[in-house]
Amino acid sequence: MLAFLKLVRIQNLLLLILLQYFLREFLIRPMLGSFGYELLLSDMDFFLLVLSSVLIASGGYIINDYFDLRIDYVNRPGDVVVGKSVKRRVAMMMHLLLSGAGIIIGFYLAWRTHIQALCLVHPLTVGLLWFYSTDYKRQLIIGNLIISLLSIFPIGLVLLFEPQLFKVYVSADNGISVLIFKVVGFFSMVAFLISLMFALVKDLEDMEGDIVLSCRTIPIVWGERTSKLIYLALAVFTSLALAYVQNMQYANDAVAPLLYILFAVQLPILFNAGYLLFAHENRQYRVARIINGMVMITGACAILVLYFLPG
Repeated sequence: MLAFLKLVRIQNLLLLILLQYFLREFLIRPMLGSFGYELLLSDMDFFLLVLSSVLIASGGYIINDYFDLRIDYVNRPGDVVVGKSVKRRVAMMMHLLLSGAGIIIGFYLAWRTHIQALCLVHPLTVGLLWFYSTDYKRQLIIGNLIISLLSIFPIGLVLLFEPQLFKVYVSADNGISVLIFKVVGFFSMVAFLISLMFALVKDLEDMEGDIVLSCRTIPIVWGERTSKLIYLALAVFTSLALAYVQNMQYANDAVAPLLYILFAVQLPILFNAGYLLFAHENRQYRVARIINGMVMITGACAILVLYFLPG
């Protein structure tokens, strides 16, 4: 059981679950409620939506480790699960079962919401995870972009599978839907940028193993210095984007969320960028990756701060 939990990155799955519930309960529900609307997707169906996300993410982690076996034996041999605690054929079967179950739940939810096009969302995500693990992650830039887009997949699901948002959007009173899409869209953009930085740091940390398999990651093709400068540019851009929100918070005397974003997101990102510039050893890259991962958690918790401490 411990090997399975390690294989599916249980800590990442818990964050995924919390993020989806935070978005629904502390952002979308109160915003719709302030205009007199209620969520149409039932609590049970939303639970199934979160479950489908967890199943597909778990399947994605498993297939990634399945195809990354040689790289992982070089980069982190002590953490290898596939081929040791879990046989390779068992890992492949687990991937198929988990991903298949997630797709089936997605079909059911598309039927429940009466939006047939949503039937494509889960299969396309599973397919993208497969091709990322087998090919895209070894390509220059495209692998980083795809994994960062996949990281905001849970956010998109919460929006796509809430029928009320689309019903309001096509009505005369569509302002609230537009506002929600803008707010969640901005949150998704920041999450994408932070995920992109995380992927870049991980490439730096995994250079030794990536070279063995002739991967064309940014640090290998363009060098470590260029990778660090790209990280710095992303960190500055993300901080400036957040400063735009903080300017509005300052104008509305929303001191608590302004300070939270400053100390829990912006400053750690900028500190990590500076730390990374002077990092040269694998253990230092690992520290930078951990800091970046912590920023992902504090970023998700920003939703709670905005809800409970709006001013």
